[in-house]
Amino acid sequence: MAYLGTKIRQLVGRGICEYDLIVTDDKILVAFSGGKDSFCMLDMLIALLKRSPVKFTLLAVMIDSGFGEKYDAAEKYLRNTEIPYLIKKTRIAGVVKEQIGEQKTSGTYCFMCSRLRRGILHKIAQENECTKIALGHNLDDVIVTYLLNEFYSSKSSTMLPKYYPGVGAKRGQIGIIRPLCLVPEGLIKEYALEKKFPIVKRSCILKIKDSKRESIKRLVSGFTKKDPSVYKSLTSVVKQNVSRKQS
Repeated sequence: MAYLGTKIRQLVGRGICEYDLIVTDDKILVAFSGGKDSFCMLDMLIALLKRSPVKFTLLAVMIDSGFGEKYDAAEKYLRNTEIPYLIKKTRIAGVVKEQIGEQKTSGTYCFMCSRLRRGILHKIAQENECTKIALGHNLDDVIVTYLLNEFYSSKSSTMLPKYYPGVGAKRGQIGIIRPLCLVPEGLIKEYALEKKFPIVKRSCILKIKDSKRESIKRLVSGFTKKDPSVYKSLTSVVKQNVSRKQS
C-alpha cells in the first residue's frame, strides 16, 4: 500500500520543516535499534536523502547491549541500504546486572539502559564528526511522556523534536532530533508489517517493564478506541507545548 509510505513521508517531512531538524551539510547519526521505529525512521531518512534538495549524510549505528539479541538479519538489511553503518558491542548488560542484583521489577533500569546507550551514541557521534543524532521516538511516545510528566512530575513538558543537550557554555554541539515526532505509532506498525522489516527481538532481564509508561499507553489507547478525537486533542496539546518550548 503505497499510500502508507507516502503518508509517513509527508509527516516526517512536515516535522523536519516545522522544527528545522535537518540543514545543509548535516551528518546524522541514526540510532538504529532494530525495532519498528528505527527501521521506519531509517527508511524515511534514506528516501529523503535521495529526494531532498538539502544535502546531508547518514551514519546508522546499532548498539549491541550484550543481552543476547540476534542482529544478523538487521545487519543484512543495513548492508543493503548502502549507507555507512556500524555495530558497537558494549557491556551495558553487565553494568545493569551488577546494579540490579536480584531486583528485576523496577523501570529505573530501563532509564539506566537508555542513558548508557545515549552516552555511547554521543561518543560515536563525536568520533565521526556527526552534527546530529536521530532518535526514533514517535508521536505516541511524545504524548505518553507529556502525560507522565503531568501525572507524576507536576510539569507540562515532553520530548522535543530538536534540542541540544546541556546548558549555557556547556551546551553540546551535537543536536538530538526526532524525525518521527509527528507520526502515530499505529502507522509505523502497519508500515513495518507491510515492509516486512526483520525486527530484532528484544531481550530484557527485567520481569516487569516501565509500568508507569505502559499504564499511560493503555490509558491513551483505551480512550482513543472509545473516542478517536481524544488522540487528536492530545496531539494538539503536545504540539502547543512543543511550540512554546522550541520558541
